[in-house]
Amino acid sequence: VLLPLVNRPLLEYTLQMLKSAGIQETFIFSCAHSQQIKQFVLEWQRFSANNSMSVSVFASETFQSMGDAMRELDAKAIIKSDFILIFGDSIGNLPLQEIRAQHKKNRQSDKGCVMTTVFRRAKPNHRIRSVEDEFVIVVHSFTNKIFHFEKVMNNRKLQIPLNIFRENPSVTIHHDLHDTHLSICSINVPPLFTDNFDYETRDAFINGIIVHEELLGNSIYSHIVDSGYSARVINIAAYDRVSRDILQRYTHPTVPDMQNNCTYQRHNIYKKSGVHLAVDTKIQQNVAIGTGTAFGNKSFITDSTVGSHCRIGNNVIIEDSYIWNDVIIEDNCVLKKCIIADRVHLKPNVKINAGSIVSFDVILGPNIELKPFSRINFDPSVENENFDESIVGKEGKGYLYCEETDSSVEEEDLAQDIWGETDEENEDDDRFTNSTTFSDNSSDDERNISPPNDELKVFYDEVVDSLQRGIEEKVKCENLILEINSS
Repeated sequence: VLLPLVNRPLLEYTLQMLKSAGIQETFIFSCAHSQQIKQFVLEWQRFSANNSMSVSVFASETFQSMGDAMRELDAKAIIKSDFILIFGDSIGNLPLQEIRAQHKKNRQSDKGCVMTTVFRRAKPNHRIRSVEDEFVIVVHSFTNKIFHFEKVMNNRKLQIPLNIFRENPSVTIHHDLHDTHLSICSINVPPLFTDNFDYETRDAFINGIIVHEELLGNSIYSHIVDSGYSARVINIAAYDRVSRDILQRYTHPTVPDMQNNCTYQRHNIYKKSGVHLAVDTKIQQNVAIGTGTAFGNKSFITDSTVGSHCRIGNNVIIEDSYIWNDVIIEDNCVLKKCIIADRVHLKPNVKINAGSIVSFDVILGPNIELKPFSRINFDPSVENENFDESIVGKEGKGYLYCEETDSSVEEEDLAQDIWGETDEENEDDDRFTNSTTFSDNSSDDERNISPPNDELKVFYDEVVDSLQRGIEEKVKCENLILEINSS
């Protein structure tokens, strides 16, 4: 969450969004790098103008999921009213006050409403949508109460319980929504996470509440917005997509020129103070340049960001790339669709091809070309002089980072994993033409399924015994429900 996104830490966008919505108190739960996060929060509060929002950081290595954080929140008993649940890698300009008001209406009309989760209308293949977040949702056509929520991923079949259609005169099935991962929660949500340790994610919580609605009486509603921006930076493809949206001002009022000492020029060009450009340096469009950065003669840059205190040489070409802070790029280098981390040094005549990531403190060159989708790593604390010159060059320092993958995985599949799919692939992709199965809960197949392990088998047998005895002795349905719930 502290990685630079258009020359600002990602977490700053999230805090700015909450502050702009009038949020008074924010709790951050962190399982790693907690000292850096605490230090950032202190600095942000110190330098943020008119800041009336307090921010507290809770750090523990045991916070391995949202569920762990919610159970800690319940244990501390610090939530006294409805609250917003959001990830620290979120950016947006949604009308949070309006969404909170809608949640209040939902609770007034349905006392069992514990959460209102927010979706943004966006057609399949819309640039803001992510393959990992594809889902189908079934809601009441008038109240937007959620009856079914299912992630699509690469599945070509969905299973929607038939009783949803039997019991509700009008339902709407949506595949035209983008998940904002923003939810308004009642004070009952943390205790529900505590009561059920299977709830590790928001999706698991939603499905759990839907399944147990008849037993517990809780419900979840959706709120669909037609305008505004909301996205999470969950991978490199999202990093690229969201950076472009910020540069092109889709996230207004959260735009680069809202920072101090930043000027905005035509064609979405943003420059901080102390930027030095040679007379014949060409900046085309959608570019942000940080404080104290200098460009040499006849260099060209477009659709990219460059951080603070970087030195760019002569005849350098930078396209669709993200260069962080304190980077040195010497003469005649070419960078296309890549990420260059802090303190990287590129010697003369280095070419970085599309999809590559160069990590902190790496030195490359001179006179080398990285293959597409290369990932170069370096650890300065490890003493080693044996670097592969064919990869990093004669004066280079770094290693090619390789993940253990199935030998059948093609390079294109790996590229997809890093950078996401290209527009051309999306146009021809038929993965959204999924077939749907409406499953009758009373089917013979489902009745004959027995759980695989011993603990579940004991539970399964107990429930079957309870049901058989209840039928034979004509036990009231309510009493059976209580007995099974206790099991």
